[in-house]
Amino acid sequence: MNEKRSYIIYIIILILLSLEVIAPTQSACGTISSAGIYTLDRNVNSSTTCFTISANQVVLDCAGYNINYSVSSAEGNTDIGISLDNLISHTIIKNCNIYDGNFTDLMIFRVGINGFYKNNNITIENSNFTAITNDSEAVYLSYSSNINMSLNKIIIYASKTIFSEVGGTGIDILHSINVSAFFNEINITGATNGFGIIFSNVSNSTIGYNIININGGSNKGIRLLGSNQNNLTNNTITTIEFGNDGIILSSATPYLGSQGNSITANKITTLASQSPAIHLQEPTSAPQNAFNIIYGNILNTSSAGGTPSSNGIYIGSSFNNVTKNIINSTNYGIEIKNANNNISSNSVTSYGIKLGGANDTIADNNFISIISYSLGGALELTSAQNNTINKNKIYVNSTTTGIGIFIRNGSINNNFTDNLVTVYGSADWGFGLFGGLNNTFHNDNLSSTGSAGLDIAIGDGNATLINVTYGRPRFNFTSQLNTPDTGSILLKRYILINLSNYSHASIKDSNITGYNISFSLVANTTTNANGLIPRVLLLNEFIQNKTATYTATPHRINVTIENYDDNFTTINLSSVLDPVNIIRTIYLSRSQTGSPTNLQLSSSAGTSFTRSASTTISCTYSDDNPSTISVTSSDGTAICSSNSNSCSGDYTPTTAETKTITCTATDVSSNINTATLSITVNQETSGTSSSTGSSGSTTGTNTGTSPDSSQTSTP
Repeated sequence: MNEKRSYIIYIIILILLSLEVIAPTQSACGTISSAGIYTLDRNVNSSTTCFTISANQVVLDCAGYNINYSVSSAEGNTDIGISLDNLISHTIIKNCNIYDGNFTDLMIFRVGINGFYKNNNITIENSNFTAITNDSEAVYLSYSSNINMSLNKIIIYASKTIFSEVGGTGIDILHSINVSAFFNEINITGATNGFGIIFSNVSNSTIGYNIININGGSNKGIRLLGSNQNNLTNNTITTIEFGNDGIILSSATPYLGSQGNSITANKITTLASQSPAIHLQEPTSAPQNAFNIIYGNILNTSSAGGTPSSNGIYIGSSFNNVTKNIINSTNYGIEIKNANNNISSNSVTSYGIKLGGANDTIADNNFISIISYSLGGALELTSAQNNTINKNKIYVNSTTTGIGIFIRNGSINNNFTDNLVTVYGSADWGFGLFGGLNNTFHNDNLSSTGSAGLDIAIGDGNATLINVTYGRPRFNFTSQLNTPDTGSILLKRYILINLSNYSHASIKDSNITGYNISFSLVANTTTNANGLIPRVLLLNEFIQNKTATYTATPHRINVTIENYDDNFTTINLSSVLDPVNIIRTIYLSRSQTGSPTNLQLSSSAGTSFTRSASTTISCTYSDDNPSTISVTSSDGTAICSSNSNSCSGDYTPTTAETKTITCTATDVSSNINTATLSITVNQETSGTSSSTGSSGSTTGTNTGTSPDSSQTSTP
């Protein structure tokens, strides 16, 4: 029994020793080789590495005390505040002040917390990091997973004058997964080529609610290098000097492109040249930075110049979605360079959107408002091909010459549909064509309210305008922007044709042909079951260049169908009141030689009644093309008449005798048919009656001709 009890006690002691629930206070740097909770009770320092954690399940609580890991060091050393051995897991480091307190211009790599290989479940929280030496990093972890960094404050300072090629980094994570960086504050001052946060080949991670301030050349607030499926959200980033991108996504050997990342609800301000707020770099030999979502960010830039300039968003990679961002930029709010992307529902002010070498990009439902932009476009295309520009609202109010939609050299086969462009400045242009071929506008609305503004300015190239609305003057051909004034505009209109008979019934399967002013066939189609044609009657109004206008209108629209008389209408596209909504209804008469048929003549009081009684006389007939109908009595009474195929009226005879009621029906071809009904009017106070009268004899005559083929109705 005692032996068994001793064994149990021994096991309990082993468990307690392994957990080390209560560990001693820590008073000096050294190696922590057992699990447990370690709490600093004073400031500590070392010339190289202060703490090395070589055990799992360690909590290091600095309790607000300092770790100075750089009291003295030789060139070529690596100084580390806290080092995690390989494969360490379940470690918490908190409440520490870790700083590099010994400035030097020697090439010394200094890291606040370093984990080199396969660390798992690491938490770094509520700690302060300060580095004042070149190439310093607050946190460096690689090949790790399940990392949480929160509520830390990081300050990196290095002199650009001395360290022009190296910088400092707040958080540097490499080849890792499931990393979280929340509510950290990172300030980098004076360093060059540094990063607030950099993830290299990191996936399924989140960078959120951090405050990052960058002051130094060529630094980046957040960089993803070959990193996929990460979420960057609600960060506040401010950069001050040149080349300081807010967020940048890169691809480089040996990493893949940064793909499938979400950049949402960040607030980014850049205050110097070559500093885009969000930058997706152009790929070199590496894959694209593709399939990323840029959504709901608020971006402000305030300096121009350089490449890339201080754009709100600069994208050099394809297959990304840019949606619902609010951008106020001193250069293009969004610039796409040699790539194809979707740009939707963004609000861009001050400067506009540029597609430079962009192909197959969709830009739709954006709001663009620009001011003080000389000879620049709110929406500008340069060497851009096969792009789709739909339903954007563009406003230009410039003190110089601002342009709503600006097409430049090399822009080919782009389609613009349902865009609204309004220019207010005295010298602004709604649409500028200065190069480019085969660009097409559908249903766009261009207007200029400035005293000397232009709706459409044309230098070189050509474009087609289909159902485009514009004001005055129509076109101005100019040689500005170093282009010749040899461009041309082709203006086209859609025509909607409705075919109907004179009873307003639709006529299907009718052949529609259209001929221009030169009698050339320009349209050939058929009507559908509703008597309509799809909007495929696309007719040229004119072609215009600087020296001449070649008019193609008026047009003659012919209609033919079996069993109907041919008809036509003439449309002058230059004189219609509403050139955008041109609708014509053409009425057709059925070809016929017979008279109206199926005449029905009746009396509501029957065919025998007293002269004091009243009856309702009704008459109807059948015909596809009715014209008139009338009913009269032999005593000279006109009972009813109508311009249709039926009429009825009350009739009260005054004399006792036999009356003959006659119904006369006429169709549009003047074919006539009649029906008669005999009524006996009695002196007696009562008489026999029947519920309906009987039809009398029917005769028909064909005295009409087909209507004039020019008979049309134009609503």
